Amino acid sequence: MKGLDRGALFLAVGLLIAAPAIAYPDGAPWGSTDPESPQSCASCHFDGEAVMDSAAVKLSFSKPLSQVKAGETEKIYLVFDGESKVAGFQLSASAGQFIDSGELLESRGGEVRSIQPFLGEGKPIWAVQWRAPAEPVDNVEFHAAVNAADGDGSPFGDVIHFKTIYAYEEE
Repeated sequence: MKGLDRGALFLAVGLLIAAPAIAYPDGAPWGSTDPESPQSCASCHFDGEAVMDSAAVKLSFSKPLSQVKAGETEKIYLVFDGESKVAGFQLSASAGQFIDSGELLESRGGEVRSIQPFLGEGKPIWAVQWRAPAEPVDNVEFHAAVNAADGDGSPFGDVIHFKTIYAYEEE
């Protein structure tokens, strides 16, 4: 009977450890870019200390956003210049909306996320399509969360990098 109790205990512990890894098989829940949110990326990937205002997260625009006309589409590159074996991201914008590109990304209005992790050598770089709001705005805040994962398929050993980019201030 003791062997059965140990087996049940190991099974229960294994399920508890594996549950966060399979909790969101289709990607992080929408709205995970806010580090203050109870559903932020760091709430599941909690083993490593989250990096706030991470210098490793960068957005690159093909032209200054002040030159983007209302309703016009702009390609934005999200670059992660940090250590990671596997990486994924979620990006939100305070205005405008992201457009599905069909390139392993999924968008919903002002948010876009990777649905396939970046694997391999080199820096993770994701290209996303963003449509400017129909009416001009003074500033657009982009909030990024990048999961720098260790590749073991669990939330342990991962580090979340948060960054807020004020698009018009950087010009």
